[in-house]
Amino acid sequence: MPGLNSPVHSPNYGESEFKKPLKLSSASDDLLWDLKNNLYDGVPPEQFIQHIFGIKPEYVDAIMAKKWRLDSKLLIEYHVACHHNDRDRMAPPYEDLLHALGERVCRYFSEDYDPDKLWMHLKHSFMLAFPSRTIAKPEIPASLGDVSGSEYHSAIAEDEQSPSIPAVGPELEAPHPSNEDRMRSTRHSRKSLPLPITIHDLDVARTAVESMAVSGRHYTIRASVHRTSITLWYYDRACIVRALSFDFEKQPNIFALFAYGMSSVNTRNDDYNPEPCVGPSFVFPVNPYYGSSLVGTRIMFLPIVRGDPVPMFFVDRFIYVYSGLIGRGTMVYEVREDFMAEDGSQNEALKVSWPLAARPREDALISQILQAIPEWQDHLPEVTFSATYTPTDLGVPRVELLRCIGINEIPTERNMHVLGMSKYEKLWEVGNIGGFKKIFVDCVECHYHSYATGRVLHGDLSENNLMFKQDEDGVKGIVNDWDMASPVDDMDEVLATNIPTGTTPFMACELLCDDAPPHLYRHDLESFFYILVWACVNYSLRKKKRLSTAKVIELWNLPERARMAKVAFLIDPYCRDEVFNYIGEEFTSIKEAWLMPLWRLFRDAFVSAPEGTTLEGYDMRTCGGRVTFEKFMGALGKEPRHLSR
Repeated sequence: MPGLNSPVHSPNYGESEFKKPLKLSSASDDLLWDLKNNLYDGVPPEQFIQHIFGIKPEYVDAIMAKKWRLDSKLLIEYHVACHHNDRDRMAPPYEDLLHALGERVCRYFSEDYDPDKLWMHLKHSFMLAFPSRTIAKPEIPASLGDVSGSEYHSAIAEDEQSPSIPAVGPELEAPHPSNEDRMRSTRHSRKSLPLPITIHDLDVARTAVESMAVSGRHYTIRASVHRTSITLWYYDRACIVRALSFDFEKQPNIFALFAYGMSSVNTRNDDYNPEPCVGPSFVFPVNPYYGSSLVGTRIMFLPIVRGDPVPMFFVDRFIYVYSGLIGRGTMVYEVREDFMAEDGSQNEALKVSWPLAARPREDALISQILQAIPEWQDHLPEVTFSATYTPTDLGVPRVELLRCIGINEIPTERNMHVLGMSKYEKLWEVGNIGGFKKIFVDCVECHYHSYATGRVLHGDLSENNLMFKQDEDGVKGIVNDWDMASPVDDMDEVLATNIPTGTTPFMACELLCDDAPPHLYRHDLESFFYILVWACVNYSLRKKKRLSTAKVIELWNLPERARMAKVAFLIDPYCRDEVFNYIGEEFTSIKEAWLMPLWRLFRDAFVSAPEGTTLEGYDMRTCGGRVTFEKFMGALGKEPRHLSR
């Protein structure tokens, strides 16, 4: 298990009610990484506006060719407010300038002017900025290609000195990008040199995180205003586009185009349309407060086959909300298909995510496993609905937007994947130690047979995907969330990707280094061990609660520290006992019966590798035969059932 360098992986998010906000520096580092590695500069503002708002080219030409004048009285009022750096005084004249200009442009085309639409755009995408210093320059963008439908959301930028992160919700947490989400690519071209990244750019990105945390938003835009300079931003799950700034006083024709896009009834407005539309995916509020919450809304998707009924789900509550920017953007909701059904009846889980298009579909992998091991169907998720939508299906403007700067191909495309399934309970909700132990063993065995016979390696085990259901036979453990799983060939080689996957506190030590080896079955067994330790320290089964993460294992959740902390835990009995001393009273029987035998198993495996570079005669797949399914079950004192191999 060589190497001690730590790359960045996904932390353990837990369930939303147990999350605590990350400190500013951590969230800022992630956003800065996104800006440096996923930012495309140089889109002319008029082309940005045209594609975002869906304005006809002939209208763009007409607006750009005409001379427009701004209201001089409002302009003076705005300049006075700018002189005093008074943001509250800056907003009204700026908005009035946009209103007046938008109405004139609509009149020019004999179109209806919609002040409510303009007000909504101002409320949800307008920011006033103060000067801020440069903190970085963007690098070549990394992963590109995620999409999904449009919406704008609110933000008024605070002064750059503000230490707070805009709230995404009452209990959301900005995640570290996973290794997959940070996959780099350089297969693209640029028309312009990278522009600086400022602290204010981070502020703008934070509000984009807030906006994207509301599902139904496949992308979001921001208009950042500093005095008379306007910078337009576009964000989706795979890329960020920054338009060239323009001066609305010196370039009123671009300002007029912007005002028209935000106020005309004939420009794109899918995000605020209060009526059901034929869009690929959108949210229609059942309650009167748009965007206040998705609870009580219905989510609709394109039919899988043309002419089929529109898939529709009514949201009862959030289960999990991804609160980062670039990445898979996974959202999970408790939903009903029948709006008239009683709350809590016929409920299921709906997961919406944006995995890399190159990855196998989760529903296809689950189907492959079920065909191979039908006797284990009670321990695998029951899929009730599945659909995948490409960027083209979703009509996202990002593709055309990038073509403006000569980028015709997205190197790492993402598709939106929707998965409906039966709703299961979390591991800590079982209520007693006997049920907990049965669920854990069920999951270990199901995971093994999925690998050995189903030829699929899960690869991302965490406390959140070891779940259970209860029927007349009692509790049954279920291995959930196969979206990061990979097919396995006849030589036991993982086929999908060489990029390490996993959730930081539960990842094998070997995978937490920059030169990580291919993901092996034994790495998932090591994850099972860490999940077990984590549960014994952090769960209250009697209260059916996941407690705050114990201080003694907090480092396990830090990408840059997790490897060293877990190495110390595995090889140093003193560090082991420090952790085991935090084991809850309910789990004391597990300490000697399960934890100590498993600790010795992985300690012996960790120190067993020959020194130096030669490994001749040593089986790295099993650490010399020390880490196998049979050895793991033996450490639990359990006889394997239904061995498939």
